[in-house]
Amino acid sequence: LLMLPEVLNPWEKESEVVPFDMVPPTAPPKYLGIVGLLSKTSIPERAISAILANIDVETDGTFDYQKKQDKGPAYGLFQFDVEQQNAYFKDIGKKGILDSDEAQVNFMADAIYNKDSAWDLGWEAREAIQESFDTGSTADITKVFSEKYEKPKTPHMQKRLDSAVEIEKLKGLFSNKYLTAP
Repeated sequence: LLMLPEVLNPWEKESEVVPFDMVPPTAPPKYLGIVGLLSKTSIPERAISAILANIDVETDGTFDYQKKQDKGPAYGLFQFDVEQQNAYFKDIGKKGILDSDEAQVNFMADAIYNKDSAWDLGWEAREAIQESFDTGSTADITKVFSEKYEKPKTPHMQKRLDSAVEIEKLKGLFSNKYLTAP
């Protein structure tokens, strides 16, 4: 009879040191599904951290597409103002689709890359955002996206930049097809 060594369960005893590769995974970041949605648009991967950082601040970290502004009318991942909400809901109504994180991401990307989109950012804003996406650092993209697309009354720019730094640390996960939305 062959005796096998006892297999240790690292979670059995509190005092036992758990090897790094055996630590149970934590819940994935809330924004991981949005990464998959952004990656299906024309937005380059290099801009995703900056956009997520803006969404983080706009939604108070919830990444909830139905987030309503605490003391105001803004709504969604990008906290659309009333005028933008009207354009958005009219656009998805025409397309026969429901409000969703995907619809909001596509609406935003369309506004950036399509001069005939339902939401006209203006050519200067579109050009500035596209140029930052193509050539800017994550910090530059974060600032330009906030200033030219989000246009918040109170920018909380340092929060946006800090969030971008944290999200950037996980950037390798963005292109992992097993962790993003289908």
